[in-house]
Amino acid sequence: MRLNIKKDFLDEFYSVIKINAEGARKQSGCLRFDLLKEEGSDTRFVLYESYTSGEVLDYHMRQDHFKPIADFLSNGGGKIIEVIKANGVDYQDK
Repeated sequence: MRLNIKKDFLDEFYSVIKINAEGARKQSGCLRFDLLKEEGSDTRFVLYESYTSGEVLDYHMRQDHFKPIADFLSNGGGKIIEVIKANGVDYQDK
């Protein structure tokens, strides 16, 4: 997921994304949860999450640790630019 965060809301963003990341990483079925800052920008980020299934992702989005980031985005602190959903490929066994 690509995000654009308003400059005045960066401190709040880092706070709520930390809550989300810590909760997600403890969640069964979460394989990765990484935040990347786009090169050359202080306000554009890529949130890279990987779960064992779509059901696990749906479960994640219903948890208390997800609510702060959802509220942050819905209250105008930033916006989602793009969402990419994909399935992992085990290329090592091919």
